[in-house]
Amino acid sequence: MIMNIKLINGGKLPEYKTNGSVGADCYARLDSDVIVFPGTRIKIPLGFAVEIPEGFEIQIRPRSGLASNDGIFTIIGTIDSDYRGEVCAIVYNLGDNNFVIKNQDRIAQLVIAPVIKAKWKLSDELTETARGKGGFGSTGLNSKYYEPFTKISEVEKTLGKRVLIDNSIDAIVEKVFVDSNWTYVHFRLLGGQKINDKDSIDLLLTSAFQRVKIDNHLFGKEINFEDN
Repeated sequence: MIMNIKLINGGKLPEYKTNGSVGADCYARLDSDVIVFPGTRIKIPLGFAVEIPEGFEIQIRPRSGLASNDGIFTIIGTIDSDYRGEVCAIVYNLGDNNFVIKNQDRIAQLVIAPVIKAKWKLSDELTETARGKGGFGSTGLNSKYYEPFTKISEVEKTLGKRVLIDNSIDAIVEKVFVDSNWTYVHFRLLGGQKINDKDSIDLLLTSAFQRVKIDNHLFGKEINFEDN
């Protein structure tokens, strides 16, 4: 595939490092070093604009080495075919240490992918499946559908760490324990956030725990969301 690309103010071309690479490494375009503090995110310009053919997208993705070694994740993003501005990456530091990004550091990768667009058909009913409404984590680690998460040792590894509830709500895991009847987890929400979505609670209760405490509110199979 031939794709028109324009470099911006000293930017570098994305680069496929091997013949088998699916992702092309992207380079930061910076006037000076940038520090990404733990628990913060920053937008990093990548030094190019691109003309994506209709019917395709560019996905901006993390580099596995940065994620594994430093806890540095690029939030996955989509570049639409009609966008003509500079491509950027949103970099999030999930590690414990400050991370310095320098000009022309390889900070993300891009993948070109075909796009299928839907024509929506309104329907009052959807076909039934064994999974039903089970979402994030509903299949557990080894089981087929809806089995409780029982390896408490795995959960305990998250104690004191920041996590995302339902991929959107930032929280600290404060306590995890099991008694004779229940598996519990206690989250403390960050930044004044609140959970207003019963589905987010149901995801946790279905996939992991019989009871969930968020701030001072307890949720469980027999506890109504509205009561909290």
